[in-house]
Amino acid sequence: VDVKGGTDMTDFQGNATTEKAFALTNRARATPTFLFFDLEGNAITRFTGATQTAEEFMLLGRYVVEGAYKAQAFNVYKKAAKP
Repeated sequence: VDVKGGTDMTDFQGNATTEKAFALTNRARATPTFLFFDLEGNAITRFTGATQTAEEFMLLGRYVVEGAYKAQAFNVYKKAAKP
């Protein structure tokens, strides 16, 4: 989603909106912002900024899939994951 974009889209509740309005509603003001949603369309966690490596990107995905976001910040999870 382009945080400044005017492209029409549909949000998770089926409402017509634009990229910019969707970004504002979800407090995504900078790019990149990774927003993760549950199956009902509720935002569950976010990561603002670029990942530094492909490995960090994959680790961010595991952080969400494993549910670690419920207990700790990503930087804590990332430090614990280092060999």
